[in-house]
Amino acid sequence: MKWSERGTWDEYYKNTKPRSGIDFLQQFRIESEFNEPIKRFLDGALLGIDTGILDIGAGPLSGTYLDDGKRYTRVDFSPHAFFFNVPNADSAVAQAVSLPFSDRSFDAVLSKGVYGYQSQPNRMIQEMIRVLRPGGVFILIDDEADVPCGEINKAVDFQPEVLAMEIARLGIAWVRVHKLKEMFATIKGKEVRGTMTAIVGMKHMSNRERLERYRGHDNYFLHGRRLIREVMGNIPSVSVLDYGAGAVALSSGYFHFASLQKHQPPVVAYDPQAYIVRIPDDSADTLWTNQEPVGHQFDLIVCNFSLHHIEDSPHSVVAGFSRFKPKLVAIFDYDFASLPAGDAARVFVESFTSKREEYELMQMFGGDVRACLDYHRRWGIDDFRRALTKNGYSIRHEEFGERAAAHKFILIGEKVR
Repeated sequence: MKWSERGTWDEYYKNTKPRSGIDFLQQFRIESEFNEPIKRFLDGALLGIDTGILDIGAGPLSGTYLDDGKRYTRVDFSPHAFFFNVPNADSAVAQAVSLPFSDRSFDAVLSKGVYGYQSQPNRMIQEMIRVLRPGGVFILIDDEADVPCGEINKAVDFQPEVLAMEIARLGIAWVRVHKLKEMFATIKGKEVRGTMTAIVGMKHMSNRERLERYRGHDNYFLHGRRLIREVMGNIPSVSVLDYGAGAVALSSGYFHFASLQKHQPPVVAYDPQAYIVRIPDDSADTLWTNQEPVGHQFDLIVCNFSLHHIEDSPHSVVAGFSRFKPKLVAIFDYDFASLPAGDAARVFVESFTSKREEYELMQMFGGDVRACLDYHRRWGIDDFRRALTKNGYSIRHEEFGERAAAHKFILIGEKVR
């Protein structure tokens, strides 16, 4: 029997099709228990994506690992795989190496337990990436067994760490490997152990694609810079501290402050959590440091999406700014705290616009959108407004962005003398 051939699976599905409702419920229960770790993982990875999901090699019981509220398309190369009607799924009979869909058709593409049976596994990966939209979620799940593939009726070994590097080379960013569940089985009289493992990432977006997808985000930053210039007035030389600069300091991209005033000194890009990643193009206008600039004073402190990382309260952090004696504090950040739970996931995913945000999701939270969202909902605009006013700042400007930046706020406080 060759499990990479359609005829083998046709016979398998014909022979395993439940003959009664009781048989189906029993099989569904067993599959649900088996897939529980996978379902938990997918609930996090696909949070906020309720439509536009493609499940390749879905088989008859894909509903045991996908949430009931999600609308998806299931694909299998055996027409006998779809012997159960799934109301929230469309079905298509097709080969994983030749999908009948246009380029960039889906927001998420996943495959579970299919890779190892492919005679052309790289072609399958390429097809998954082809039909995935830029910025979409890529998920590949299979068994990493402790024996060669030939001993367990598979066509190719699943080596997730090696495969992850190849997937990254083909255009998937922030690739991560997750061990989901230990496996044990007896195959051909031999005990086999393994690990159900997931590879997850996001399809690369070019700068042009990013700007097109998140139109409105650039205006949010440019408008914020204009507001700061207005508030700073006629100060002849503005000293700027980028507090919590992280991987992208104010002097890069939208926040190039060199033109703020004619004789502005270099921006000091400081990150107390010490994960500065220096950008060579900014070296002339930025002083990068992991050491607190003790004894220095700054006219302006800008917090560019850094304060949602703080462990202390917003009040404590803003109170600590007094040691730098700023005239102005400008906070750019998210406000997911005020969103109803039902809307939070969708808006959260739609609001992710930069490589820095993708870094947070994929590297810090391993692609678990739910955990990442909970982290970003700890503080909101109300918390930062109170922190400024209680520490002696008057609110000069308070507003939200538009479209992709609709849940990103600008809050500018001026120190009351």
